[in-house]
Amino acid sequence: DVPMPGDTRNAIIMIEQGGRTTIVNEPGSTIDADTWRRYCAAIATSLPGHRSLACSGSLPPGAPEDGYGQLVELAHQAGALAVVDTAPGALRAALASGPDLVKPNLQEAEAAITGASGLLLTDADSDVRERAMDAAATLCRLGARNAAVTAGAHGVALAEPAKHRVRWFPAVKVDVVSAVGAGDSFLAGVLLALETTDDWGAAMRRGSATASASCEQLRAGGVDPDRVAELLRLVAQQPETARDLP
Repeated sequence: DVPMPGDTRNAIIMIEQGGRTTIVNEPGSTIDADTWRRYCAAIATSLPGHRSLACSGSLPPGAPEDGYGQLVELAHQAGALAVVDTAPGALRAALASGPDLVKPNLQEAEAAITGASGLLLTDADSDVRERAMDAAATLCRLGARNAAVTAGAHGVALAEPAKHRVRWFPAVKVDVVSAVGAGDSFLAGVLLALETTDDWGAAMRRGSATASASCEQLRAGGVDPDRVAELLRLVAQQPETARDLP
């Protein structure tokens, strides 16, 4: 742990009987340059022996805009994978450092690419797959070694420049109780898979199954491992599509 002054940041989630969800995220305390340096030093000390480093969530006020890019470089120096899942500005700034995987949702990805707010995703969107595949490919052209762009209940696009392809993995249908925390659950599933495999497709499938299991729970990020295993079998049966990267 790296101590710093300030208050703990809280996130308040209010779910109404009808299912409408309101999220109130408090701002984090501002950090200074010395605190950031101590934090980076602590990460560098802890990295050896670890398979991956997850750079997830918003950067605290006062952190450098390329803060996650700095952590990506530390991960690579230690021989670890660096996975970045953050807000559009910090995501864009991290691309120059070549993260092994970036994992924005579709709206975040399009905002990082264009610098403007991404288009909202609806269940009726017919071009979601193409938008997600295009966004994943573009994030790789901008510096990511691999890019996964999630599109909620539709699925996830994975661009793999080393294999000159971008793939689409459809999601399985579940009864959604709450989607809050599904993105974090997806990332957790991906990281768990990467502990034992170098297969990015297998990591996407586990991430999708984990996110779907999370959506069936009221508690944000609540996941039943047995249910993940059931959904993983269903995800593996979904027809994937692929196209060559330009």
